[in-house]
Amino acid sequence: MKALISYLLVSSLIIAGCVSLETVQNLGTHELAEETNEVLKEREDPFAIGDFSPIDENLLAAIKEEISNIEVVEEASINGNPAGYRMLIKPEGYGGPVEVITFIDLEGKIAKVEIGKHNETAGGGTKVAEPACLVNFDGISSKEELAAVDVVSGASYSSGAVKDGILSALNVFHTYLR
Repeated sequence: MKALISYLLVSSLIIAGCVSLETVQNLGTHELAEETNEVLKEREDPFAIGDFSPIDENLLAAIKEEISNIEVVEEASINGNPAGYRMLIKPEGYGGPVEVITFIDLEGKIAKVEIGKHNETAGGGTKVAEPACLVNFDGISSKEELAAVDVVSGASYSSGAVKDGILSALNVFHTYLR
């Protein structure tokens, strides 16, 4: 029972507070950190088996007129059935552009967020790219829900860039793809 309580406590800290697994390992709970990492890896990811194809070039051009830092918008399908969209948007972070890859399902909910290339500050700004932090965006479908997510304290520009990228993706979905 004690191990379960410790596991839940540390998992909550990692997910809610964006504490890194390395920090947990340094606290002497190596096995617990490994278990938590496995839980995060096993998160349901419907897009992992999906196929992606670019949207119509004219539609992408219209989207780029409104959102200049959008690079890619692709339709996702699983076993030939529409599943949602994958978008790559590059908002400005502290160290320059941050590649925010947002996966949105057909209902307009965030299915997953990934961070690609970036030059954010090691230790602070790079925490926004950790899966334990990005999982906080899963299920979000509105600007209001996005605003309520606490990302990483001390990394305002990096956190803001991630939120800007996600908000742009939500706006693209609701304005052009719905």
